[in-house]
Amino acid sequence: MQLENYKAEAPLPDTVGAAVSGLRIALILMGATIALPAFVMGATLNDAMGTRGSIIASIVGGFVLACIAAAAAVVGAHSRLSSYQLILRAFGSSGGKWVNGCLSVVMVGWFAVVASLFGGAALRAGGHVLPLSAEGWLVIGIIAMTGTTLAGFRALDILASLTTPLKILLLASTVYVSLSKTGAADLWVTPEHPALTGPEGVSFVVGGVIVGALLTPDLARLAASRTQAALACFLAFAIGQPLVLSLAGIPARLAGESDLVRIMLSLGLGLPAILVVILAAWSSNAYNLYAITLVYRTFTRAATWKLALFGGTLGGALAIFGLAQRLTPFLLVLSVAIPPIAGVYLAAYYIAWIKRDPPVERAWRADSLAAWLSGVAVAGLEGPLAFSLSGVTAIDALLVAMLAYAAFHFFIYRPRQTQHAAALAPAAHRGNIK
Repeated sequence: MQLENYKAEAPLPDTVGAAVSGLRIALILMGATIALPAFVMGATLNDAMGTRGSIIASIVGGFVLACIAAAAAVVGAHSRLSSYQLILRAFGSSGGKWVNGCLSVVMVGWFAVVASLFGGAALRAGGHVLPLSAEGWLVIGIIAMTGTTLAGFRALDILASLTTPLKILLLASTVYVSLSKTGAADLWVTPEHPALTGPEGVSFVVGGVIVGALLTPDLARLAASRTQAALACFLAFAIGQPLVLSLAGIPARLAGESDLVRIMLSLGLGLPAILVVILAAWSSNAYNLYAITLVYRTFTRAATWKLALFGGTLGGALAIFGLAQRLTPFLLVLSVAIPPIAGVYLAAYYIAWIKRDPPVERAWRADSLAAWLSGVAVAGLEGPLAFSLSGVTAIDALLVAMLAYAAFHFFIYRPRQTQHAAALAPAAHRGNIK
């Protein structure tokens, strides 16, 4: 199927002429996950569990993420809809816009946070090469990120194809140089009192990346088939994610330092450090901005380039004026709401798919909103009440939202819908007699 045949159903900022292979989608997903926060995550995990424990936790957590991402990606590949269009169908035309509004705030905020991190990291890595302030580097980064998104999906595809293998090579080179200069005597020594247990390490991996895994329909809707979409998720999350965390964690373990840029500079890897910073922020935030344009498309029919320019400018302004870091606690709170949103749209789509009964279009879906709030409530109460169902708050919220949707849908929403149809039937019959 040519993408042009379903652009009306799933508007895209791209010029792709044919369906996309799973490998190309996997490269884009991996490019988005090889980001500055992932480097810190890998270093933190290795410090808390040791190299052996962190690798095991990364592999198990990556497999869990791959399963979740594949479930969402199959929906995207089957429906040819983005996450935000699926949300409109699940929550109603009006209710879905409110939900997408929450998502747009979170996504623009995180775009600003990553851009802000880029400014500081680029200053440390390349300040001696190009005498710019952190704000100057930040502006250059935002221009590159926004420009890539303005060019559309094809630019994301090309960027990922070129930069993802290069970033992995640069990380592997850092590991090699670290081992050659420091040796590996303490690399496999397990901490006497690990800060994280095995299950906690898996939870750390899953909780840090699950939001990205749940938004895979944005790319999977372009996949050549459902199998290709699922394959992309397993390549990106079951293989790529553990690899990146391990490659970031080993140099940090050997150097006793969590900042990968400082580690690379101390090893004499000045140019690779600059490239890692630039490429990591560029590819991840270009993908973030692509997703932002998709969610904006559910509010307006404005040209895609205008939406990308608006999102990039807004996120850049938040970063330049120092508001991004102040927003981080607020964004963390809002991010809790994303897994149950995905839980609702997954449950709604799979139930309709299995029953071959597409949902009736409505402005508001009370069953969906109630299920979403149920998932948010569980996520918000687990910390204060010190309980957990699976060990990962995000997965708990996802599962609770799915189960709540099924319960509300089958025991409240559908019976009422059936009663309403039955009440209308006699009136319609009387009208036919007349």
